[in-house]
Amino acid sequence: MTIQDLFAIVLAKIKFIILMAIVGGVIAFCIADFLMPVTYTTSVQIYVKSTVDANTGGTVNAGDITTARTLAETDIIVLNDISLYERIADKFMDDYDVAELQKARIPLSVDKEGNPRVSPGYIQGCVSISSVNESEVLLVSATCEVPQIAKDICDYMVEVAPDVLRRVLKAGSVEAISAAKLPAGPSSPNVKKITITGVLVGAVGSMALVILLSYLNNKIIASSDIRDKFGVPILAEIPNFETRTKKGVYKS
Repeated sequence: MTIQDLFAIVLAKIKFIILMAIVGGVIAFCIADFLMPVTYTTSVQIYVKSTVDANTGGTVNAGDITTARTLAETDIIVLNDISLYERIADKFMDDYDVAELQKARIPLSVDKEGNPRVSPGYIQGCVSISSVNESEVLLVSATCEVPQIAKDICDYMVEVAPDVLRRVLKAGSVEAISAAKLPAGPSSPNVKKITITGVLVGAVGSMALVILLSYLNNKIIASSDIRDKFGVPILAEIPNFETRTKKGVYKS
């Protein structure tokens, strides 16, 4: 089967392929617009700095910067510990009441005293921490369904992180480069991108199906099929001149 044959097969079923592309796009749009949850993302950059000896006059040398870079990966591990998110959960309970959290559809758990609190695991699942270009700057991103909650998570992280780092590492601290901003719009789902993907999947999938069915079809449709399959010339063809009308009369 040559490229020309494949092109002819696809062209013969182009209406079906276009229809499947439209169907794929419509399905993808409906899933993205109606079924997928809308989430918002905000972030804050924090600078990891080494502890400076008071005798140095407050200056930071190249060794301090190298140490800060080395500490960055360790800081990420420390900041992903569940104990930090337990402290952030406590801050949520200080600033919000249970009714507000339930209205915002924030998962609640129960502490040791039986009191409701924001689930630390939920907060941890919203947070992503990475090093910016392997530098001493950490990017803390928070993604959830409520814009204000995403911003609060970043703000609480900036408040809690220095104490946790000092307690665990005994050296190094962090400070925010800039404050987290309230998300202006949703970060996902990207309806346009998902719809285009659905169109492409529908088109490519239908083309693959058409080609596969054509490849598996062993019926003789044209005289060229015999020539191509058996490698023998066609000496003559007997056309069918007769067509039957609705009244049952044959015409030539």
